[in-house]
Amino acid sequence: MNRNSRLCRDVTVAPAAFTGWQVLLDGKPAKTPAGHLLTLPAKDLAERIADEWRGEGNETRPGTMQFTRLANTAIDRVAPNRRGAIDELLKYAGTDLLCFRASAPNALVERQSAVWDPLLKWAADRHGIELKVICGITPVRQPPDELKTLESFIIQLDEFAMAGLVAAANRLGSAILALALYEGHIDPEAAFAAAELDATYQAEIWGKDPLMTAKNSKKAQELFEIAQFFEVSPTF
Repeated sequence: MNRNSRLCRDVTVAPAAFTGWQVLLDGKPAKTPAGHLLTLPAKDLAERIADEWRGEGNETRPGTMQFTRLANTAIDRVAPNRRGAIDELLKYAGTDLLCFRASAPNALVERQSAVWDPLLKWAADRHGIELKVICGITPVRQPPDELKTLESFIIQLDEFAMAGLVAAANRLGSAILALALYEGHIDPEAAFAAAELDATYQAEIWGKDPLMTAKNSKKAQELFEIAQFFEVSPTF
C-alpha cells in the first residue's frame, strides 16, 4: 500500500530539501504513486494539495483530489516524457472541436460562429495559430506550420502547466480552449459552455438527459479546479 493512502493525523507544508515545496504527512514527505517525492514549484500549490489531504478524513478518495492528481501526473508522467505530453496536445489541436462546424440548422451555425470564431481569432492574434475550419466531421489536416507554432509555445512550459493543459484539452476536446483557459482569456464556465455548445443546443430541442447532466456537472467542476491549478502555478 502506498504510504500516502493511510490515514494522516497531521498535514503540513514545508520547503523542500533543495528547491520547491513539499507536503508532509505526519512529518514525512508525501510521494507520488510511482514513488517520487511530491516536490511542488509553488507554496500555494502545496497548500492546496495539503488542504485536499486534510479534507479526506478517514479515507483517501483520489477522485476528489484534483490538485494532487494533476501534480502526480506532472511528476510521474509528464516530467519523464515531455514529448508525449506535447504530442497529445498537438493531437487535440489537429482535431480541435472549434474547427468542425455544422452546415445546418442556421441557428446552430450562427451560435458556433458567434462563440467559436472569436476564440480562433484570439489564438491567431495571440499566438499566430491559424487553424482550418470545415463543415461536417470529415477529417482535416491542419497546416503543419500552425501546429509547429503551437508546439513552440508548449515546449517552453514546465511539466505542471503541461499536465493541466492536457487535462483541460481532454475535457474540452480542444487545445485552443485549453490554452485560452490556461492564459486566463476565458474562465472555466465560458470554456465549458463553448465545449458543450452543440450538446446544449440539442438539449434545448430534445430535452436534457439526467445522466449527461450529472456527467457535465462533474466535468464543469473539474475544469474549475484545473483553472485553479493554473492560478497557483508559477508559470501562469
